[in-house]
Amino acid sequence: MKKILFIVTQSEFGGAQRYIFDLATSLKNQFQIIVAAGPPAAKLWQAGKNPTGELFKRLQSNNIQCHYIKNLKRAINPIYDLFAFFEIKRLIKKEKPHIIHLNSTKAGILGSLAAPKNIRPRPKIIYTAHGWVFNEDSIWPKRKLFLFLEKLTSKFKHKIICVSSFDYETAIKNKFPAEKLSVIHNGINSDNLSFLPKEKARQKLLDKINASFRLRNSNFKIIGAISNLYPTKGIKYLVETAKNIAKHPAIDANLIFLVIGEGQERINLENLIKKYNLENIFFLAGHMPNAFQYITAFDVFVMSSTKEGLPYAILEAMAGGAPIVAASAGGIPEAIINNKAGFIVRLKNSLDLAEKIRRVLNNNAEAQKMGEAAEKRVKQKFSLNRMIEKTKETYLS
Repeated sequence: MKKILFIVTQSEFGGAQRYIFDLATSLKNQFQIIVAAGPPAAKLWQAGKNPTGELFKRLQSNNIQCHYIKNLKRAINPIYDLFAFFEIKRLIKKEKPHIIHLNSTKAGILGSLAAPKNIRPRPKIIYTAHGWVFNEDSIWPKRKLFLFLEKLTSKFKHKIICVSSFDYETAIKNKFPAEKLSVIHNGINSDNLSFLPKEKARQKLLDKINASFRLRNSNFKIIGAISNLYPTKGIKYLVETAKNIAKHPAIDANLIFLVIGEGQERINLENLIKKYNLENIFFLAGHMPNAFQYITAFDVFVMSSTKEGLPYAILEAMAGGAPIVAASAGGIPEAIINNKAGFIVRLKNSLDLAEKIRRVLNNNAEAQKMGEAAEKRVKQKFSLNRMIEKTKETYLS
């Protein structure tokens, strides 16, 4: 039985980790699986201790072997990065995997450098790009550095999987080796998603945020998002959207914005919410397990990201039949056919977001039709089985 070593930078449960979990649990009877990752977040790391991220908890409950790489962190740090390099190198030497599947930028760079080059048979190096980091809003030298490192280490990788055609075309434009590139869209098993009934989901969310809103109006609308609070998720543009919509009293009296998720931007977002006097209509609900089940509570599902690969939250919102308004980041327009399965809006444009949200709220028939089209599309085009089979073909080719 061939052995696959998955490596990802962090062990929190985001998109890349969901991808690994789905592959590992689906293939564990066909391959020997090991998953290695660093701490879930910098603030949870303590020297000499092994914090257990949500990824490890879920994998271990499925009897999948996990390995903690304590120095593997998302931020650039030459000392930690050097230590992480040797940790990965030792792990590969010990486990002798047939396939090394790297995920996320830091793990992709360090893992491909640490993998043995002079043994036969050499392990097959697969890398999945979950949205190129050099597309992020960051300073020019940082973007150029990551582009250089991604291109440099691409020569050590046998195959590079892009989760969207957008990422594939970006790689081609930047002269990555075309023969190594392929597109395999993320996929979900929509039939296995158990959504809460609408009223139950709404009540649980209101209880979570202790919203006095329910005392004012029982016939309110929820503009909802499921997102880690990271800069690239663009939640600040959703806050600005709420500010624009709140200028219309008739809508303001019947509306709340709610984001499920946690992350480093919380304090900045709380300050922005306070600055715009939106404390009574904009709520950060924090982390909630199985967040997808609350999608039924949303009258509009919004994604305001500035950079994405192909987000699972969009696929889950489609499976839940939610009316969707999403920014044109990464592979989102490949999932959402504009004006048919939802609305695609311009990046970093809160006015465009506000306009499309109003359109959904003011046209129930159109919203329902779009939700139904999205639900049908995710089943036809973005199935988990398809993703797994195409990835397995990559392993064995």
